[in-house]
Amino acid sequence: MLFPLAATAMDDRGYATAITKFWFTGDEKLGCVDSSGNSTLCKIAPDTIFQVYYSPDLKHALVVVDYLSGSPGNARLRSAVTTEEASETGGWGVTHQIYKVIGQGPISIKFDTNNVYFEMQVRKSNDLQCCPTGRRLYTMPL
Repeated sequence: MLFPLAATAMDDRGYATAITKFWFTGDEKLGCVDSSGNSTLCKIAPDTIFQVYYSPDLKHALVVVDYLSGSPGNARLRSAVTTEEASETGGWGVTHQIYKVIGQGPISIKFDTNNVYFEMQVRKSNDLQCCPTGRRLYTMPL
């Protein structure tokens, strides 16, 4: 199912980023909080990072968003969405989301006709904070 509105205005990195920014600032499930600790909609800050990976046919994309959850604290969160070209509107829409992606990355991104697969680097029990050696595989439908 597509996100209710499709992005038709392209930003400097493409339609996938534009629709992801729209989703990011409008979805209450992302875990952002205000200065009192109350749940709130997320805001795009200078340190919000949108990593965009397009499928070979450029009709789908994986977007991983790395962001601060807000005040109080400095917790960084990661979420991922898949987007696709919405042929009926001429724009792009969000198709699926994962609200809490664990790890650093993504790495090893692979698209097939139905899914996108990617790995995140995660800490194993003996790893230093800086240097995770484990891998966690995610599969998202397109």
